[in-house]
Amino acid sequence: MNIHSSSDQPCEGPSGRGSFLFSIVFFWLYAVTLLFTGLGVRELWTAEDRWAEVARMMLLTGDYFHPTINGQPYFDKPLLGYWVIVGVARLLGGLNEWAVRIPSAIAGLIALGATISLGRKLWSREAALMAGWLLLTCHGFLFWARTGQADMGNLAAIILAINWYWGRRNRPTFFSAAVFYIICFAGAQMKGLAAVAVPFLAVGADLLREKRWRFVFTFRHLAALLAGLAVYVAPFVIESWTRGHYSSSGLALVFRENIQRYFNPFDHKGAFYIYLYDLPLLFLPWAPLFLLALPAGLPRLKKLDASSRWLVTAAALAFLFFSASGSRRSYYILPLLPFCSLLTARWLAGNVSPALKKIGFQIIAGVFALMALVEIVSWPIWPLVNAHLGIALPRDLLPASFAIGALALFVGIMYRFYPTPYSRLMGFRSPLAPLIMMAMLLLGGFFCRQQLSLEAFRTVRTFGRIARELKPSAKQVAFYNRTSAALAFYMNYPEPIAVLTNTADIVRFLEDSKNKNALIVSQRDFIKLAQEMPGEAQLRILLAEPVPPGQEKDFKEMLLVDYPAVQGD
Repeated sequence: MNIHSSSDQPCEGPSGRGSFLFSIVFFWLYAVTLLFTGLGVRELWTAEDRWAEVARMMLLTGDYFHPTINGQPYFDKPLLGYWVIVGVARLLGGLNEWAVRIPSAIAGLIALGATISLGRKLWSREAALMAGWLLLTCHGFLFWARTGQADMGNLAAIILAINWYWGRRNRPTFFSAAVFYIICFAGAQMKGLAAVAVPFLAVGADLLREKRWRFVFTFRHLAALLAGLAVYVAPFVIESWTRGHYSSSGLALVFRENIQRYFNPFDHKGAFYIYLYDLPLLFLPWAPLFLLALPAGLPRLKKLDASSRWLVTAAALAFLFFSASGSRRSYYILPLLPFCSLLTARWLAGNVSPALKKIGFQIIAGVFALMALVEIVSWPIWPLVNAHLGIALPRDLLPASFAIGALALFVGIMYRFYPTPYSRLMGFRSPLAPLIMMAMLLLGGFFCRQQLSLEAFRTVRTFGRIARELKPSAKQVAFYNRTSAALAFYMNYPEPIAVLTNTADIVRFLEDSKNKNALIVSQRDFIKLAQEMPGEAQLRILLAEPVPPGQEKDFKEMLLVDYPAVQGD
């Protein structure tokens, strides 16, 4: 990446310290708004339900070292990620979607701060703030910073550790090394040892390049490493000492999820090249700029400044590390987003490759203009489309879409006439400024407004709460075949719900006329189960989860069923 040579000086930001301070304040106000708005409105999504249910069981049982889902051992991730959710829940006075997602949003703020700080140490405040804006407004970062899983915590720990090292690299003390290792191993306790491996690779590249490796063989460095390792191992040691009848092992988790998954994976066996397109997809809408910067700069790698060469090397090593793993999923590569933001910002801030930059800006501007126009015309066009589809959208969605598109288009047009206010807001002078403001409106409008309107189609939360009202005791209900972590969370019984897989056990359970028991089953399994019921027994549907438009053939929605003849009605 042609980041800069001796004649490649970074662009200047708005003149005056006060003006740049205003840009910083604006950045952080918008970041907080974008990451936190509506976090508690949406239902739990995909694996969020497992994080939420584990935290709920910890709060119920007071056992914080042996994670369970609906009372069954579930040691699939390290403990710190659950503990953070529990801590937030205690601060908020209860466990809900807010408490599950706030840790990721806070981790997102930490990652933004570390990225900007690192960019400032490497180059200039303008390039640093540009990197912050690129990271904040890329889809992959926004999505995972608003999702209640440990992936954003993992990313934050990685870039925070690297930033800490870079700020203390000339002060190789025990304290400097200990904090670095504690950050790394705390990140590993959030998700996995990638939070250790990636900073090690990045720091190792600098140690070898600058011949700083002698510090590695000192007693104070070894002591610092042991301190960080103790932070990681201590929870697993306590878990093993207090295990009792708990059947899972934290140390077995470490081996299975880190060593075995890397060298001999048992699932998620994506092709070795998937990150070549997954990383650009995560970095949208700024991927065109990143991809154009690569051919512009890699042939001139030796002409880059030392800081830029190091970052390119560190990013390449991290990419190879994730690609070499046998287990690959799209979001595993998420920790590279700060690297992409920094490298792209540095290329854009330099006075090189103006033709390529112009091409990149035009591509993104065209896409944004098209997106804005689609948002605008959706309001008048949708009634015609709906006449064929028959999907009733939430009443407020189309006016909101129109407003978002109109504002984004207005921002793009006004830059041609009044460019100065854009640079004052963004903190740098560049054609990127209006594009970032358009991204703020389009992506911010989706995550903070449109996505919340679409919650009208999400029905698991409502189903779970109504089912709890119909059956106030956990002894009155059972899951068929498997636990639904989302329903266990939303029904919120103080004791686990039984899981039944045998038809005879199900019949005995439903024939209990005293308790008026009911079974929770998916529509797909209901069809199968109804055929297996003995004699003339017929299952009755007490409660059905509404089917979202377009998913009528999925049969994933949940049902609450019983025996009407046994219940006496």
